[in-house]
Amino acid sequence: MPDQVKPVEGRRALRSFVDLPRKLYAGDPNFVPPLTSEEVKKLLPGVNPYFHHAQAAFWILERDGIPVGRISAARDRSFDEFHRKKAGFFGHFEAPDLEGARLLLEAARSWLREREAEFLRGPVSLSTNYVCGLLVEGFDGPPVVEMPYNPPAYAEWLQALGLAKVKDLLSLLIARDEVGENPLGKLAEKVRRRSAIRVRPLDKRDYKNEIERIRVIYNEAWEENWGFVPLDREEFQFLAHSFKPLADPNLCPIAEIEGEPAGFALMIPDINPALRACGGRLLPFGFVSFLLALRKVKRARVILLGVRKAYRHRGIEALLIDQVYRGGLAKGYREADLSWILEDNRPMLRPLEKMGARIWRRFRIYQAPLD
Repeated sequence: MPDQVKPVEGRRALRSFVDLPRKLYAGDPNFVPPLTSEEVKKLLPGVNPYFHHAQAAFWILERDGIPVGRISAARDRSFDEFHRKKAGFFGHFEAPDLEGARLLLEAARSWLREREAEFLRGPVSLSTNYVCGLLVEGFDGPPVVEMPYNPPAYAEWLQALGLAKVKDLLSLLIARDEVGENPLGKLAEKVRRRSAIRVRPLDKRDYKNEIERIRVIYNEAWEENWGFVPLDREEFQFLAHSFKPLADPNLCPIAEIEGEPAGFALMIPDINPALRACGGRLLPFGFVSFLLALRKVKRARVILLGVRKAYRHRGIEALLIDQVYRGGLAKGYREADLSWILEDNRPMLRPLEKMGARIWRRFRIYQAPLD
């Protein structure tokens, strides 16, 4: 029986699509299963506000009737309007071999051409506001929360199929045992003494309004970043909802100047060891395993850190980093992953490297024309 690429339609089929990596990576000690219920929500047009401005399609590759690969394709009107380009994204990429990868990419390419995309970019699962990039360096351990994991061969296959690197995304690691007690403590204290900057914890009692304040910072702070897609109120609230149970107010500091939101940071525990413990399923009994494993987590991930353009070069970055560093130590974390950061974002990379952070993983986004 020849290989078949089949479209995925309906909640049950999407659940199988989300769960497929469990079978493909069976026996891989580094694989972390997704939290199935949350991942399915992201892909449902009636649930995720992303689909108010975008459309996506999903396929599974079957070989002898057995699912062995998958891919998604997406067209995002928000990206097109912001960048004045017609981008086509592929993501959720898993393939058994070069031929399987070719068939999956051809399905995505064909769908995107029909919708007038000018180029193919990925892996980007929906948009850069979700999981994106292909792991190309740093295969020596499990991924951190919300970061990709894949075999080394995927990079070779994408290149063989005509895609070329367009940008690398970096993960940096900072470890307490390597950098000392608080590498930015003195600088942060100097900024505190000489400025009117106020850094306060997230107020979870006013979570919805706090998230809107953060969204304003986010859209302004990141708007010049490569690949950035602005987030509207609905989609930002949707994404923030999944982080609420993990958000420690002291690890989500907000910087203000005269009452105006100026910058923020977000550090969350790397819940992947807990996801492995419960197999990515909280119900009916996985929640207990998840919570027990979560208590032992010693690594966090700094997902976001940004300052609005009008308030940069005042030391706000140092205050935010100092706050999450001290807060992380108080929670018992011994190291933090800082990701992802664009490879050419020297204003962000330079101070982190001076602190003692080191690049430990690299993720690549590829691109090819659609003609």
